[in-house]
Amino acid sequence: MPRQLEIRTSKNGEEVMLSLTGDLDLASAPSLERAFGEAEAEHGPAIVVDLSGLEFMDSTGLQSLIAAFKRAKADGYALRLRRGPQQVQRVFELTSTVELFEFED
Repeated sequence: MPRQLEIRTSKNGEEVMLSLTGDLDLASAPSLERAFGEAEAEHGPAIVVDLSGLEFMDSTGLQSLIAAFKRAKADGYALRLRRGPQQVQRVFELTSTVELFEFED
């Protein structure tokens, strides 16, 4: 049974962090898009997305992250990802998008 996506927003200095837990999929991607909208409105030099609490991510979740990456690049701030569990990291590997993002542990 899918776990509902929970998004916790916090600030670390000027950086905004979005900490995700649960499942990032077709049903929950709109919630992440809203959280990105709020974070982007007040962003500093970076937005960090913590994927360590995710249990599942599908291609829709990946598309949300790619869209956020493109907006960050266009608007001149960094988007960094904290690594998720193996099943989440595997999505990046299978889609050859692992090189697109800046990951931190």
